[in-house]
Amino acid sequence: MKIYTEIEIQASDKQVWNLLTDFASFPHWNLFIRQINGSLSEGAQLTVLLYL
Repeated sequence: MKIYTEIEIQASDKQVWNLLTDFASFPHWNLFIRQINGSLSEGAQLTVLLYL
């Protein structure tokens, strides 16, 4: 069984990228990801705090 979903976002790639990489704002709009720490660079590791 496969489930497929699609969402069209009325924003530019840059706007979406800026939102998804603004880690400090995650607690304001994301109910599950409470905190992200680390450097956003290739090969770096992120520490993600989830609320379950």
